[in-house]
Amino acid sequence: MRLRVMLWDVRYGGDRKLPLLERVNADILLLLGVSRTSARKWSHRWQGRYHCAVGLDLTASPHQRPHGAMIAARWPFHDVAVIEQLPRPERGLAATVEVAGSALTLVSWGAPNSAGEGRPAKVGAYRDMSAWLSTLAGPVIVGVDTNSWFDPPSPDIPAEHDEAWAAEHGFLDRDGSHGLLDVHRALIDADPHRRRLLADLRPDGPLATTFIRRPHHQPRRIARGFDAGRDFGLDRMDRIFVSKQITPLACEHLYHEAIDLGGDHAAVIADLVVT
Repeated sequence: MRLRVMLWDVRYGGDRKLPLLERVNADILLLLGVSRTSARKWSHRWQGRYHCAVGLDLTASPHQRPHGAMIAARWPFHDVAVIEQLPRPERGLAATVEVAGSALTLVSWGAPNSAGEGRPAKVGAYRDMSAWLSTLAGPVIVGVDTNSWFDPPSPDIPAEHDEAWAAEHGFLDRDGSHGLLDVHRALIDADPHRRRLLADLRPDGPLATTFIRRPHHQPRRIARGFDAGRDFGLDRMDRIFVSKQITPLACEHLYHEAIDLGGDHAAVIADLVVT
């Protein structure tokens, strides 16, 4: 069965985001950064179109302006739960739907930001999520705001690993211990000419841009030039992962459209086939 999936960290939401969310006409929305107000309004608006699950409905948040994960799908859910082992459980949400007679697990997760929550929280969350995802049976689709710079472009060049970030890099590298495929990377790896071009242009990555990193409160811009390597200022923080029962067909990153609607992360759109 062919599915269209949209991942977007919407930055609290708001009605401005609705034109893009609805224009894509995805079968599954994996959303992050959704406020209580937006989650309530969107769930009501999408009655008859999507079934909705909201992390903030399932657990309390100590955050002054709480936001969390939300999943919307064309099929009813069962086994909806936040991921309790995370430092912010409301930012990790899982649900199961029945598609073409098979159970499909959906996960929406926003990884901690080490600048705000500290490296131990971020690395620990990656370790816990990798272990938990590896236990899931059947087809799985995961949308993640990785909050990571790590995106080595070529499998032919060994990536430089920092032991302090081993859990994060192990999650995001090829052949991660969770056993999932990074959809965009899998498509590029299957196209040797495109992979070589990207590796020549950006030896340290990223393979696409979903976020522009910049000093706090500074205007959005490319922070530094090509020679800055990983400090270039462009990141592919937002990624869709799938289990090996799912075949990636195509993946696009709608950065400018998302920024125009008040976001700061690109929307990631993937077409997939579930076998």
